[in-house]
This record gives sequence, structure tokens and C-alpha cells, in this order.
Amino acid sequence: MDKTELYKKLDIDTIDEFKYYENLSALLEEDDYIEENLIRDLIKDVNKEVLAEHIDSYYDSFLDNLPDDETDLYITVDSIRRMMNGLISDDMTSEDIHTLAEEIARFRKWYVHDLNVFDRKTGEELNVRDARFNILAARFLGESCDYDFRTALDYSIDGYDVKISGFVSDDYN
Repeated sequence: MDKTELYKKLDIDTIDEFKYYENLSALLEEDDYIEENLIRDLIKDVNKEVLAEHIDSYYDSFLDNLPDDETDLYITVDSIRRMMNGLISDDMTSEDIHTLAEEIARFRKWYVHDLNVFDRKTGEELNVRDARFNILAARFLGESCDYDFRTALDYSIDGYDVKISGFVSDDYN
């Protein structure tokens, strides 16, 4: 995939158009493999405040639609969100951008490409994204899903960083 194809998948023509929730959603949910360097180039040039807001919104929606009994998955996903947002600031270094791109690529692998959810009804293995969407659709249709997310809980997060500069007002800088 090249930059032009990525922009087409994100429904943008220029980086300035990457400002909507749907753009981030398309990035995180795209079936095709996206090279980490393309993600890094995208992150480098997007509005960081907008990116952080959309990451929060995306993961809020994700968490709101998890089954109530999936506490461990909730904690895992919330930790991913906190880790990603902890890396975002207006003064991101190239190392921060590189790390965030790595984390987005890693999340995409876990979320879209790994078959880490087991459907107890059909015996089928599927990815977290499809299980999440099936759960949401089942709620609207009055149906139920029975998924085992234990394998999906294998997402290692040592912790997350928070930049203190984000908490200190500009008056003190």
C-alpha cells in the first residue's frame, strides 16, 4: 500500500482532511495491511488535539458496546486507549510519533488480523473487530452472541506514559 491508496481508504485527499472520527475509524478497522511508516507519516502531520479526541471517542464507543461480563477485555481496551493518548501531545518528538505508530500497527494486528475470539455457538474463530460488530448488531436485532475473548486478553501493556506538560498550563511554560 502506498500513501495514495491509504488516503483513498481513509477517504481523504490531503492530510488536512484527516479530522473526522470516521477517518480514524477507517485507519483502525481497515482490512488491508498498512505499513507502519505510512501510519507514522500520517501521525506526524495530523492535528494532535483532534487525534486525541477521536481516539477517546473511538475507545469510548468500543467500551460502551462490550458485554457487561467482559471486565478483563474492558480493562485491556481501556489500557490501550490510555497508552495511545499518553503518547499524544502538541510537542510530540519523532520517538513519540514512532512509538504511537508502532502501537497503532500493533493494535490493528490484534484487532483486525489476529483470530483471537472464539464463537461458542459456531466454533468459529474471528477477530475482535468482527466480534465487536456482531455483538452490536445482535443487540439491535434482539439476538445474543456467546464469545470467548480469553485469547484476546493476551495484549501486553507494561504501562502508559503521560506527559506532564499536558497538565501544566501555558502560563508556566
